[in-house]
Amino acid sequence: MTALAGLRIGVVTRSLALAGGTEVYVQRLLCAQQQLGAQTSVFTDDGAPQAGHFDLAGALNESLHPLHRASAACVQAAADAIAARCDMVEFHGSAPTALLQALQRRLPVLLYAHTAELTCPAGGRILLRSGGVCSRAPGVACLGVDLSQGCLSGQQGEPFAMLQKLRAPLRGKLSRQAVALAWAAVFNSYALEGLFHATVGVPGRSYVLQPPLPQPHLVEVDRDSQRLLFSGRLQGFKGLHEAIALCAALPATHLAVAGTGPAEAAAREQAARLGIADRVQFLGWLDAPALAREMARASCLLMPGRWFEAWGMTGPEAVAQGCGVVAFDVGGVREWCRQPWGSLVPAGNEPALREAVQARLAENPPPAQRAQWAQDAQAQWGAQAFAWRYAQIASRAQERATAKRVVKVIHFERAPGPGYYSIENLFATVRRNLPGDIDVAMIRAPWVGRGVLRRLLNLRFARKLKAEVVHVVGDAHYLVLGLQPQRAVLTIHDCVNLVRSRGLKLRLIRKYYFERPMALAAATTVISPRTLRELEEFGLRGAHPPTVIANCVSDRFATGATGKRDGNKLLMIGTLPHKNLESVVKALRGGPWQLHVVGGLSGAQRELLADSGLVWRNSVGLDDGGMIRAYLEADALVFASLYEGFGMPVVEAQAAGLPVVTSSIEPLNWVAGDGALLIDPRDGSQIRAAIESLSGDTELRGRLVTAGFANLQRFAPANIASQYAAVYRTVAAEAKAPRA
Repeated sequence: MTALAGLRIGVVTRSLALAGGTEVYVQRLLCAQQQLGAQTSVFTDDGAPQAGHFDLAGALNESLHPLHRASAACVQAAADAIAARCDMVEFHGSAPTALLQALQRRLPVLLYAHTAELTCPAGGRILLRSGGVCSRAPGVACLGVDLSQGCLSGQQGEPFAMLQKLRAPLRGKLSRQAVALAWAAVFNSYALEGLFHATVGVPGRSYVLQPPLPQPHLVEVDRDSQRLLFSGRLQGFKGLHEAIALCAALPATHLAVAGTGPAEAAAREQAARLGIADRVQFLGWLDAPALAREMARASCLLMPGRWFEAWGMTGPEAVAQGCGVVAFDVGGVREWCRQPWGSLVPAGNEPALREAVQARLAENPPPAQRAQWAQDAQAQWGAQAFAWRYAQIASRAQERATAKRVVKVIHFERAPGPGYYSIENLFATVRRNLPGDIDVAMIRAPWVGRGVLRRLLNLRFARKLKAEVVHVVGDAHYLVLGLQPQRAVLTIHDCVNLVRSRGLKLRLIRKYYFERPMALAAATTVISPRTLRELEEFGLRGAHPPTVIANCVSDRFATGATGKRDGNKLLMIGTLPHKNLESVVKALRGGPWQLHVVGGLSGAQRELLADSGLVWRNSVGLDDGGMIRAYLEADALVFASLYEGFGMPVVEAQAAGLPVVTSSIEPLNWVAGDGALLIDPRDGSQIRAAIESLSGDTELRGRLVTAGFANLQRFAPANIASQYAAVYRTVAAEAKAPRA
């Protein structure tokens, strides 16, 4: 592979002499860059760089201790050294704002977040005394939390506990500055990205690049059906105490502990106190081959840590050796710990942990099945898949580095509120895939738009936005009224507010959400021909004819699903009246299906499901990782909606390898293409017949999955993003053109 031939990449990290997860990630990233033909320069700050590396001589001090700022001369020398050797630069596990600022205008800067450190002065988001995970933004509030939890002062062996407390208020400010200065931010899980967005802020471009597995090498050793393995730094919040207690509760098992750390002495005492010292083996720190061998010997890897696990690299590595995993549901673990190789348990639920381990040991899959696990893991997280995903990110940065003309764009979103994620997720995908000559930032309106006063405050905020193009990406159309008309772009997703409103409310919505914004915007886009036709039926044309730019399927749903499903697990998304949940449940009453309903249920809907005779469960507020998991665990999507502006679940399900049953109405029939069974959403007999045919016909399911994958080419993220980029370039050029 020479996809990045000649591109000069700088990798900045504190040190490569350590053996932590960040260092392993960076080493494997360097291998991927070499495979892709890039020229890499490594910049460290440990005072003892390896051959071929460059020492930044203290320029990263701020990342370690925000009160220890490097001198201006030191920062400038580091920036000159990096800029002279690189076309783009990546910062790993460090975010020195002074150095980022010095480089911002000279080359694209990518900020990699590997752990929760940038969102937490203590580095782990663990509430030591309660055992929970902190959800607060870093800043002054951390000092109050420390009084009750000791999370800043309870770090074992930490010589700068007082300094750590003093720097707590600075962490949030510095992290937010770093986000604003970076061209893009890269996270190793969707969970870490979501945490970062919630506590620090949302960068314009945000990518997820999950850690790669080592080169495939399945170790051939005799597996012990009762051997448990714990691997990681031996600290209390990593779950070593729970692992030893579990071993004591299961008399036939024995536990291997791989790692070192401050909790080792207490762990040995615990094992002796419980009378299982002979069944707990402390292996110390293991190099990669030795650890792989231990994973191949064990039947179950334990990950009962309660802190925020950004990814949990040990888990996929164990799966790649055919070793099953049982883990607490924390952070990014849920994104890979799934059946058949992984069992996820609610964090802190030790009885559920014991039951899951017993079930996994009793299962004892044959060697052929374990070999398939290893193969599937390599397909999803192996070096080749990682290099391909990295190349997509780096090529965008390469475009930015060579662009002769850069357009500054702001995506202006509605204020965040409960259930607000579909539009936000859509345009996060668009931002990731915009060409490199589009510099994009994301800004949210500060007030949830309920009431006249809050809308006026949002308009006042909108007047402060400065960019060549400001794109109101949907729903809060009135925000265009506060923008410079010649620089405003508006996207309209549907006309449901017009369809459902009457009287004065209809007149106000028509005027201030549609007529005036469309008249002022320099460009208007709609997401489907159905929405365009509805606007025409309401007599809404605007100053410029709207352009149809379809929604793109999120690149996060490209899961590599195998399609090995039996057809009885049905996924249903949405519970509002037009989602038609009631008709589907009545149609399936008494059947063999298991329903997973995503969305908040009313009391009446719960009663209906309880009386249906169906096995069902409900999920509310799923993050990206949770939604991906929901698709992967399902056999088919049932989306019998009565009204949609587009219908994102249809293409998301197709991307996840699911057959789809959906309504034969516009735009769902246009969106689904040939990759779905179309039904009349008001005819229960059609709904049931379609789902029965899917359950009983493997060949039909296979045809729909294949057709679904083919259909996705119409909604490829790069294609849709390039259409928006063309709109931005046109609007920016016309805004600069002299007026007649």
